Amino acid sequence: MTDGTVGGDVCVEFTVAMLSEGRGFVIRHRAASTLRRRARSRLVHHRPGYSARWNSPYRPQGHRRCTPPQAIIAVAMPIARNGPVELFYESVGSGPAVLLMSGQAMTLDAWWRTVPVLSGSFQVLSFDNRDVGRSSRWPLPYVVAQMADDAVAVLDAAGVERAHAYGLSLGGMVAQELALRYPERVRALVLGATTGGGPEAVLAKPQPLTFFVRVGAMAPEEAEWAAVPYNYGLRTRREHGERIAEDIARRVEHQTDTLAYLHQVGAAASHNTVGRLGSLRLPTLVVHGEEDAVMPPGNGELLANAIPGAEFKLWPGAGHLYVTDEPEADRYVGQFLARNSD
Repeated sequence: MTDGTVGGDVCVEFTVAMLSEGRGFVIRHRAASTLRRRARSRLVHHRPGYSARWNSPYRPQGHRRCTPPQAIIAVAMPIARNGPVELFYESVGSGPAVLLMSGQAMTLDAWWRTVPVLSGSFQVLSFDNRDVGRSSRWPLPYVVAQMADDAVAVLDAAGVERAHAYGLSLGGMVAQELALRYPERVRALVLGATTGGGPEAVLAKPQPLTFFVRVGAMAPEEAEWAAVPYNYGLRTRREHGERIAEDIARRVEHQTDTLAYLHQVGAAASHNTVGRLGSLRLPTLVVHGEEDAVMPPGNGELLANAIPGAEFKLWPGAGHLYVTDEPEADRYVGQFLARNSD
């Protein structure tokens, strides 16, 4: 058995040249133990909804079991199923449930800052979207509504009847469809850095818009560093490069292939809930970074205006990944959810 983490003093130096306000500058980050792989090791129990793999160098190809010189540790992975789609998920903490839905090409590990904050008061469920991380790859294009069905499958697998729904970027689109298609399953809604789509959506400027179309062809770590000027606010890029390095160290652990990336680009591009948002009757918080270059904050204003009674929170100095730019954002979301957990 392990304590859930493995790894030692891994020293990594990150160097990235970024352009900001017409000037180039360099972030250098050298840190020990920032790259850790979570083993999530535990004994295997034969439960429905779980699959297992042997974590041992002694397992021959094609054999499920073997006899090693020492005990084998098995890794149990909680799996939700939506038909043939298998979805890896995690559950942390106790209390009212919160379901986190990740952005484009991001695994549940993208919530690594948020989960510790919310899990002190809530049962926090997070999962890898289809095509991403430890979930199933899907050979055909799909739409956001199908991803909302995946989210319901996670709730079912976790035995949760109703949950707060919190989605970021593409995950915010999934959260909208979840609330619209399954209103009885959602307590309150948090929509972060996202859009309702439709012809009135505020598009990003040409440079970031074309970048995120091209980025699927880049090597994973190259793409992450190249996206920094679009994902983070100026203050974070200048003063808190270590936060960016910590985020990227986690994101590159699970790579998204080009086809999966294009599937999710297509799902986001076809998203449109504008004509249905007025039917929502649940507490809603719309959160946005003022410097969001990927999803301009005007989209958040449109969402808040379209949903009856929605609150709009704009974080100054924050970009698309506002949770990293503004640490107070997670606490603010937690307070909103606590007020609406009765």
